[in-house]
Amino acid sequence: MRKLFNYFKANNYQIWAHTYFDNNLRIRPVENFEKIDFSSKIPIESWKQAIFPAKQNLFEFNNSPSSPSYFSRQSRRGLGGIKIVLFGVRIFDLEAIYLYDTVFANDPYYQFNRKNVLIVGFAPKKQKKDTEVLFDKTFSKERLSHFNFDIFFDETDKKYYCGSKLGEQILKKLKIKFNNSPSSSSYFKRGLGGVTAFEHSEAWRDFLEWKKVIEHTLDSKIWEELGKTCLACGKCSIACPTCFCFDITHELKVIPRESALTPRKSAMRESALTNRNWGNCFYQEFHRIAPNNFMIDQIRDRILFWYFHKFVRVPKDYSLRGCVGCERCTEVCPVGINIKKILSTLRKQQSKNRP
Repeated sequence: MRKLFNYFKANNYQIWAHTYFDNNLRIRPVENFEKIDFSSKIPIESWKQAIFPAKQNLFEFNNSPSSPSYFSRQSRRGLGGIKIVLFGVRIFDLEAIYLYDTVFANDPYYQFNRKNVLIVGFAPKKQKKDTEVLFDKTFSKERLSHFNFDIFFDETDKKYYCGSKLGEQILKKLKIKFNNSPSSSSYFKRGLGGVTAFEHSEAWRDFLEWKKVIEHTLDSKIWEELGKTCLACGKCSIACPTCFCFDITHELKVIPRESALTPRKSAMRESALTNRNWGNCFYQEFHRIAPNNFMIDQIRDRILFWYFHKFVRVPKDYSLRGCVGCERCTEVCPVGINIKKILSTLRKQQSKNRP
């Protein structure tokens, strides 16, 4: 992995990895290989910030007295022009990125950012297998074959896997032996409309059972109890690697003109910006459909909406899991809401209600 890191640094890649920042394990750009954490511990942030910025300027409309109005797309600024490598992506986070590749397959802004992003996956050794398939974070070659990546390293068997032509070129250049992944011939297969066998995997079959659990417990009292506990702070949605909702905002800025020769009255120009920001279904603004009128005003309904979206709507619309079992939502929740315990309770209730 060090050899790969040195290669990316020498070729001017911005390297994102697991690293400690403010005493918390985060995902941030790093300059030093020794700063990277290769343990099985999960950062409180997800990789989505690197491919789907919390705020992205989509386009700008300028109008000044001394020049005609013009429209300019801004997606080429910011992340779009930087070569990025996501260094050390765990298998469950590969699944989350795969969902993004599917949801935004026809989105030009996402695709412009994504095409400059190279993914190096990593499976740490000594990982404990979870008894629940949903929360199993361990690596397997079968799981790896379903998702998009360029290079993947399994620390246990000391094996590299290649998932794209670019990954193959880099590994050959560095004279690193590797195995081909079944996905290597169809990188971005979801985005290009290809075929995947994920629908036949154990993880997918297990998730369909969870889908039934949520569908049959929509009137459970647990949602009322959670509504009294939840603060609607939205931290779970921010930390979740599969939350992809966004808001479109507009802002007007007055910007000084660069020319010092311009008369004072025309030395300023107005710029109207259209931005895409992360949305959060726990916030009132997300559900507002008119001034002082909310579609989902109760916290109880918002948290139910969040679970329904993860376990029912996403698998129905995309044939993928809306929850990859990372448990970041539990980790960041200030009132200790635990997704494992909630699902376990709901499954017990569903079993009792079965005819």
